[in-house]
Amino acid sequence: MTRFAVDIALLPSDEMTNTAISMNKTVVGQNANEMVLNTVDCLPHCTLAMGFIDSKDLEIVIDKLRTISKRFNAPHLISRKLDFGRMSSGYEVVALNIEKMPELQKLHETINNELIGYVGPDGSGDDFYKPQDDKALSYIKNFRAVASFEKYNPHITIGLGKLENVEFPVKFTADKLALCHLGDNYTCAKLLWSEKLRQEIDLLRENF
Repeated sequence: MTRFAVDIALLPSDEMTNTAISMNKTVVGQNANEMVLNTVDCLPHCTLAMGFIDSKDLEIVIDKLRTISKRFNAPHLISRKLDFGRMSSGYEVVALNIEKMPELQKLHETINNELIGYVGPDGSGDDFYKPQDDKALSYIKNFRAVASFEKYNPHITIGLGKLENVEFPVKFTADKLALCHLGDNYTCAKLLWSEKLRQEIDLLRENF
């Protein structure tokens, strides 16, 4: 493989990961079984950036992400509503909308700015964890134009179909920065690298 189709993402705390997996089990629809969240090959996540990486640049990207991770604290996030839409595949999709906050937006913009030239639109369906049809490529190829900076819409995709009876607000911490190999329906199918972000307790220790 000469390239990787990747998602640079925040991974939620273990508690929130389990909550998202439980929510996924209640999604209904004819395509619901096409996205089954788990902790092995379909990780709940909040996308920060997306694109293709040349395999020769993979370690450079990881080094840059590791450096960025040391500059940011684990954000405390909140969701107050669901987002509904359709994927390029035509599947109906439901996600937890995450309220924008300055620290999250800054992390998103920092990653997209500092990885210019390494994460880009040039790639194919063969660069995914499992090969994808060309119709699935429009979002990743146009991520910077349609979903970044002022258009950034943070969310955690819960599943393909409909979801009801979610109790809001949903508050949680996203404590890991991760680089993931993309799978079916833009899932995080394989963890290529991850690192824990600093917690408030770590900052307190540093000051004593």
